[in-house]
Amino acid sequence: MTENEPFFSIVTSVYNRSHSIIRTLESIRIQQNITYEVILVDDCSSDDSVDVIRNYILEYELPWQVVTSDINRGYLTAVNKGVSFCKGAFVIPMDSDDYFPNPDTCHEMMKIIQSQPNQELFMFRCITEDGDKLSNNPEFNGVLSFKDYFSRKVRGEYLPVPRLKSFRESPFNEKLRLGSGLTWRRITERAGSVFISSFVARVYDNTGEDRLSQPGKAYLENTLKYCLTDLRTNLHNYLKYDIRRGFKLLKKIVSLKRQLLKLSANNGD
Repeated sequence: MTENEPFFSIVTSVYNRSHSIIRTLESIRIQQNITYEVILVDDCSSDDSVDVIRNYILEYELPWQVVTSDINRGYLTAVNKGVSFCKGAFVIPMDSDDYFPNPDTCHEMMKIIQSQPNQELFMFRCITEDGDKLSNNPEFNGVLSFKDYFSRKVRGEYLPVPRLKSFRESPFNEKLRLGSGLTWRRITERAGSVFISSFVARVYDNTGEDRLSQPGKAYLENTLKYCLTDLRTNLHNYLKYDIRRGFKLLKKIVSLKRQLLKLSANNGD
């Protein structure tokens, strides 16, 4: 990292978030005592998200980048596209309906990261707007081995902050529509550990609709594809560290296939 490079690259994928994106942008703009850049990737929104973003940038004369797509390819592809423009030391993939809780959030994250110079990936706590902790062990603060991370000794909703170099070596799988966790596993496996922080860095909006989580054929197909990829790429880890969860994954795959067959039969496919 050179003197002119930002510490953080904040990458936000946007899809039809004109109603909520201002809150996210505002929480980013007011960050203080930190150098950062912002790359906003619109994933072919059908609403006026791009206009809302550009007007906000013009109003505050911000040097932020807006990248647009002609085809909706999904969150994972959009973030990869944004990361291709990054120059910072670490990447913050910030969802377009979430926000930083206070103006010092990024500065505090930087101090934690600097205290652990050998770590490639950091996970920061998230809470809901109601204060729900979203973790089975919210007070855990320290280095977690890959074995314990894979076995989900600490699990829940966290804000991942990888080193830019590590993310580029293990980008999101663009053949999937969901499954960012596969990348965090790969980075952790390569590094041997991950730093889990009890510091709250993101307020998670769990009230909005997620188009990938709606019931139906597309949801079942996306989930099945993710599960099959997970099993194929992590079979050795399930056998070594968590065979019980590996069997649960197999059962889920069988169940998803049956649901798809039943759906096809009902639709006369």
